[in-house]
Amino acid sequence: MTKLPLAWAIHAMLHHCLNTTTLSSLSPLSPSFSLRPHLRHAILSRKPPASPTQPGYPPWEALEPAVVLNPQEPVYSNSGSHDTVPASDAVVDERVRRRRLSNRESARRSRMRKQKHLENLRNELNRLRLMNRVMLAVHQDQVVRGENEWLCSEATILRRRLCDITDTIRFTAYTYGSR
Repeated sequence: MTKLPLAWAIHAMLHHCLNTTTLSSLSPLSPSFSLRPHLRHAILSRKPPASPTQPGYPPWEALEPAVVLNPQEPVYSNSGSHDTVPASDAVVDERVRRRRLSNRESARRSRMRKQKHLENLRNELNRLRLMNRVMLAVHQDQVVRGENEWLCSEATILRRRLCDITDTIRFTAYTYGSR
């Protein structure tokens, strides 16, 4: 049996694993789930290195390792809306923790803004109520002053009429009483 180079063996094994992957093995708990579709395509589209028995086989390929994925580093992709894909649960957990912290802080700031807005609305309500009371008092004052002026002028008219009547009675009494 001929001994195959490490790069060719790893490539053949990855090719076999990726082609025999079923939908049930793509669950987040499955080891093959971490291989993203763009990596699968890159691995499958790559031709296996020539075996030592084929002509044109470069000897340094036997020393090159095949595609090695480091689970501690993010995997970069040109597809999708995100530039980086987390490669480990620790990175994901840290991002989730930071996002939660950020969301909590944002919610706290939102509550503070809402509370401040509510306080401003209460202050505005109190100010408007006070203005309404002042305006009502001013209006009532104007009504009372208007009524007072009318009553004063009515009193003046009535006094004049009384004086006229009194003068008429005196004149009549003087004129008819002196005979």
